[in-house]
Amino acid sequence: MKFNLFRKRSSDINDPKANHPEFFTELIASDNGTGAITLTMRDPDTRTFAIFPAIDLLLRSSEDMERRADELRSMGVDNADLPVVEPLVDGVVATFGIEQQDSYTLLSDSMLRNERLRPAMARTGALTRLRQASQYLKLEGGAGRLRVKYEENLDLTASFLLVADEWLASDKLDGEPVFAIGTRVSIHVCGSGDAESLAGLAQIAQTTYH
Repeated sequence: MKFNLFRKRSSDINDPKANHPEFFTELIASDNGTGAITLTMRDPDTRTFAIFPAIDLLLRSSEDMERRADELRSMGVDNADLPVVEPLVDGVVATFGIEQQDSYTLLSDSMLRNERLRPAMARTGALTRLRQASQYLKLEGGAGRLRVKYEENLDLTASFLLVADEWLASDKLDGEPVFAIGTRVSIHVCGSGDAESLAGLAQIAQTTYH
């Protein structure tokens, strides 16, 4: 089974960069029946294709990323070679990374361009990878409060907040989901109507997270 996850928006038609032949314009997911999904990038105009690289969408402190960008600029690094950052909420940004030897290489616009990727397609592919991996999340706790970990790669755990609809049974919570994330290795969640659990999350935020 194949289905198209991403296609160039009609609003991009007059964007010279969007029509540049170096960019792939479609992302296709294929399920061979084993449950594993293969992502393929395709450009129907040039009839070229490639496997989507193992890009992860990572959550980082906006302050940390700004500091890193300033350090790189002071070394003469061009803006195109700075890590791509996308604001999420106050103080938190998302960035793209590829894991190499137990650490992440953060991707810049120029690095994405080398893969013939625009950020929008990179984001779609990375989110699809998170959804596929969410089946391996470890959920601990009960009584309306959960701790979530991804033991295959703890540094990626916080990113699963972006696909919470895939793994969180919110109907078992008392109210709307409330998340506590301050480090990358775990997620805490409870319902907005659960005063006791909310107090517990507040304590965690004050003593553990930064």
